[in-house]
Amino acid sequence: MPTAVRRWLLPLLAVVLPGPAVAEQDDEGGEVRAPTETVEVVGQRAPGEPDPLETAASVTVITLDERVRASADVADVVGAAAGVHLQRLGGLGDYSVVTVRGSSARQVEVYVDGVPLNPYGGTAVDLSELPLDAFERVEVYRSGAPAHLGTSAMGGVVNLVTAPGEVAPPRLEMSGGSYWTRRLSASAGVAGRAGAADTPVDLLLGADTFGTTGDFEFFDDAGTPYNLLDDRTLSRINNDKADFDARARLRVGDRRLRLVLSETFHVRDQGLPGIGHDQAEEARLGTLDNAVVTSLDGRPGATVRLRGRVSYRLRQERYRDPHGELGTGLQDSRDRHHAAGGQIGVRWVPAVWTALDGTVELRVDGYQPVDLLRDDSTDGVRTRVAAVFSLADELVFAGERVHLTPVLQLHLLDNRLLGTVPFADSPVAPDGRQHHAAFTPRLGMLIRPAPLVAFKANVARSFRPPDFSELFGDRGAVIGNTELVPESGIAWDGGAHLACSRSDVLRGSASVTYFGRRTRNAIVYVQNSQRTQIPINLGSAELHGVEGSVDTHVAGLLEFRADLTWIHSTNLDEREAYLGNPLPRVPTWEVRVAAAVHWRDHVRLGYELSHTAGNYWDATSWYLAAPRTLHGLSLRVQPGPAWPFLEVDVRNLTDRTTEAVPRDPLNPDDGALVVQPLTDFVGYPLPGRTILVTLGGSFGRVPGGGGEGSDAPSP
Repeated sequence: MPTAVRRWLLPLLAVVLPGPAVAEQDDEGGEVRAPTETVEVVGQRAPGEPDPLETAASVTVITLDERVRASADVADVVGAAAGVHLQRLGGLGDYSVVTVRGSSARQVEVYVDGVPLNPYGGTAVDLSELPLDAFERVEVYRSGAPAHLGTSAMGGVVNLVTAPGEVAPPRLEMSGGSYWTRRLSASAGVAGRAGAADTPVDLLLGADTFGTTGDFEFFDDAGTPYNLLDDRTLSRINNDKADFDARARLRVGDRRLRLVLSETFHVRDQGLPGIGHDQAEEARLGTLDNAVVTSLDGRPGATVRLRGRVSYRLRQERYRDPHGELGTGLQDSRDRHHAAGGQIGVRWVPAVWTALDGTVELRVDGYQPVDLLRDDSTDGVRTRVAAVFSLADELVFAGERVHLTPVLQLHLLDNRLLGTVPFADSPVAPDGRQHHAAFTPRLGMLIRPAPLVAFKANVARSFRPPDFSELFGDRGAVIGNTELVPESGIAWDGGAHLACSRSDVLRGSASVTYFGRRTRNAIVYVQNSQRTQIPINLGSAELHGVEGSVDTHVAGLLEFRADLTWIHSTNLDEREAYLGNPLPRVPTWEVRVAAAVHWRDHVRLGYELSHTAGNYWDATSWYLAAPRTLHGLSLRVQPGPAWPFLEVDVRNLTDRTTEAVPRDPLNPDDGALVVQPLTDFVGYPLPGRTILVTLGGSFGRVPGGGGEGSDAPSP
């Protein structure tokens, strides 16, 4: 056993000693506890929902209820959390990813009910593909993600949680608006009991469709920012998209032993318009994504919980660029991504001051690129096998005023089946390594000197190998790099969380956190030509920043939330062109404000503001994105609980699409200004004022009555 592992493992096992019984709530609301325990349940928090006052994790939990705009998508919701930056490739339904605390998009790992959507072989998750109506809440972990997820994410974790509670009545929503945008969403469930044992059973079904032409107008400088004579206004072309999602979930059993079977299916067809001043007319991308998950959860004893899960996901992408409008030439390819995984975990609560959680997970990721333009159309299947071993403890001292959460984690990667560089007979990685072993311990600490005050600190090591797309991908505008090596780093944070009175008159919370991270061999995308980008390894980089958040509810009539993030990043690569520069795509400032006035559940008027500034596109800090301030307004009306609701959502209320910026960002004092379009990526403009109208509601009751077929407590 390695010396570093012994130093962490032996002290951790030493704390497992007999003691008083403890009550520990699991992530589905059931309790793992000794029979002599007396339990008191306080508060309105959903079962399994993390409480910022009771965890060392830096986490934001967003419940998907009437406070979230009906026309919002998953990217909108995740992007509303402090420390998160949302990046889009244009308008509604376009490619959307998030970064956390200055990370890259790929460093953020996305889970659905604990199942990873982008394991070691997967690329950054396009949140626009996920139907928001499928989930009950969104958990954004900036640090301290639960150990059972088996992650050492460098840039945080987004865990999307489906509704674990009572099956809801049938629901239908319809939306329409600017750019011929339309959406239809429906869900329904049935609950009851089956068999001689009267076993609870419930079934939940849902489907969503979405489409838009995406033909918004935008400002185009024709690729010549210094020449104002060729500036013009164009309409986005080949930016249409059509989505269909379907999902089903069957649950059998209760909290003592429960089997869950779920399947999700997604298909999308979309145009790829390319950069604004040189739009592609016929490049297209088709996507098919299907995932199946089987999980079993049982409690053989009062203090023990066992869980197991098997999952398989198939993702196929068909990319067609018949005229070479994007990238470097004609392309017609079909890529298949396979992700299979299995996990076994146990949670044991032997004493009032300790709770052990152990997890073993095996992942097999496959990637099969097929070039349909070649006679010999396939490069074979590339496969990566990974195993993750996690052991965590939750230690409570000083009358529950001090919490420690040590986590030991070991990642083992086998790249022997990863393949060779295309058209060559050489190893993929320049160092020729076929195996990787990474030890990523972390420690969280929570101190609660008073019931509504918490001080937190976290430190963690992280590790991530380049994924298949970063190594071999070719999507016209984005090209892989087979010389990439794994990136690693260490991150830390510390801060305070304060909750005000939980009375009906005034409720809310405030938090402030300092964070930092140092990364080695960071993988970032840089623009290597006017049309293409490529991932590269930077020698090392560091950043530090501050994030703050205030959330207030007054007298059940007024809601106010404000988040601020400031980041100072530094590229420590020894190359002269990069040394000392800010990291690409890491904004210096992010500010968000959301306010709403409502009367009961009948009328709700909401306002949102977002501001982003100090965002460079490239490692040389030559391209500085225009700062932008966007406003939004929404109005929701629902006469009564049995009535449907009507919502009008106006985005980019002031129709702001351009900004005057210094002509030379490296010499802003020369006084010369140029007009620049508002973008998230170079050349990909954002739309102006957008109006969406949604009509929807719940109808009738749950077939079978819900009740005992759900998570309702058993007698």
